[in-house]
Amino acid sequence: MKATVTRQAEIVQFIASDATEPIPVALVPLDIQQRIGSLSGVVLLSRYTADKQRKHPEITAESYTWLQSLLDQGDRIYDKKHHVTVIHHREQPYMAVLKATTSGAEVYLQSFRRTDAKNVASLKRRSGDG
Repeated sequence: MKATVTRQAEIVQFIASDATEPIPVALVPLDIQQRIGSLSGVVLLSRYTADKQRKHPEITAESYTWLQSLLDQGDRIYDKKHHVTVIHHREQPYMAVLKATTSGAEVYLQSFRRTDAKNVASLKRRSGDG
């Protein structure tokens, strides 16, 4: 069965609701999946992260429609065993942080936000890539 992601209208509904079941918002690129030790090819958005994202008003439900291109085309920074930060430049840099569960059964979006060159440089230095 092919993995699918949630459509924008469903993301809007999830963000506005108090639903607790995570929803799929993107597919994990194979190179990321292998590097973070994931058995899952789906990125999940949890209730906790959806609520936390409210402090980043620049990220709207529409932003999730280009999350996939960010993950597919962005620069990867691997700074922890089961984590990856992906940086992609649109009008300005955006970042998404994915984390695989220890078992590898699930991958969660931990953060999705705008960033800046200073933060990107700091992340690269910490990971040894900068």
